[in-house]
Amino acid sequence: MRSLDFRKDYPDYHRVAGFKKSFMTGSDRTECSARSFLWKLRENPGGEGVIFTAHDADTLVGLAAITPKDILIEQERICGAEIGDTFTDERYRRTGIFSTLVGMAMDECRQRGIEFIYGAPNDNSLPGYRKKLGFQVIQDLRIDYVVCPLSSGPVLAKMFPGLSFCARALGGVIDPLLRSLHFVRCGKKTRHIVRKVDEFPETVNDLFRQVARSYDFIVRRTREYLHWRFITGPDECHVFVSETPDGRLMGYCVIAMGTWKDMRVGYLIDYLIDGERSDVIGGLLYEVIRFCRRNGAVMIAAWDLRGSWYSALLRTLGFLRFRDVPIICYNNGRGAKVLSGKLRFYFTMGDAL
Repeated sequence: MRSLDFRKDYPDYHRVAGFKKSFMTGSDRTECSARSFLWKLRENPGGEGVIFTAHDADTLVGLAAITPKDILIEQERICGAEIGDTFTDERYRRTGIFSTLVGMAMDECRQRGIEFIYGAPNDNSLPGYRKKLGFQVIQDLRIDYVVCPLSSGPVLAKMFPGLSFCARALGGVIDPLLRSLHFVRCGKKTRHIVRKVDEFPETVNDLFRQVARSYDFIVRRTREYLHWRFITGPDECHVFVSETPDGRLMGYCVIAMGTWKDMRVGYLIDYLIDGERSDVIGGLLYEVIRFCRRNGAVMIAAWDLRGSWYSALLRTLGFLRFRDVPIICYNNGRGAKVLSGKLRFYFTMGDAL
């Protein structure tokens, strides 16, 4: 093995995307392309991101990135960043690549005055962050990855291929029951106007200010940020809003269409509701479920903040816990306060790129 070369702002996004894509097996929630890196790193209203790469001669063997985020912590606006895209070629693991790249990212954050660094690492990256690099899991931010089957036959057949015929027959019984459950729990109770929109309304800024008062930690959801995150981005996102008859915005949700084991999946990527109203989020979820069914999704996946006001509703709609989602942060001054304080968090799948 030759001596490794570490670089900042490697410009070949096509090559970077290809390297990252080689690690993406089984599910595809976000597009992985040169365009996606250009969008994330260069068009972010929160500030330009940076990628750090490791090379063995002409071979790309390691990657890490930081994405600036505008965050409110205890009602104070601070400059934060998400660290992610930490991948190392399996032939080069245990050579210090991961630690070096994350160290470069942390140096960049310090130089920029970024006060809070967080991430949602995969199982391979988590031990390295915790054991060597000063990151800790935020214990008060406990997230369950939950899924709601819409067409259970294909899902069961994929999970249990030897029982494919039985799985599909069972799906013929389960799916009508789920449709009835969704209608009774949400469809019958919808009192507001729910519609699909191409743009976030101007009043979403007022909605965010109202909701943010109830939380100690929340990524700022300005209209500019939401437009960048869900409208101009490379992913297939669909926005639904809930309004009163006189036009007051009560909430929104965003569904991103992706895949899991070659099956179409709707990812409930973001949502914001005024006043913790179960009827508002229920009406939005009902329309999202109908939309996903019409568009061939076999299930909906979401992140459920454990103990949140909407957790019980997700369970009654048939969302099942699949696994934990650890969220980490760097244990520096601001991070130490987040780790030690009893904060009330607002966090969705959309807060992790």
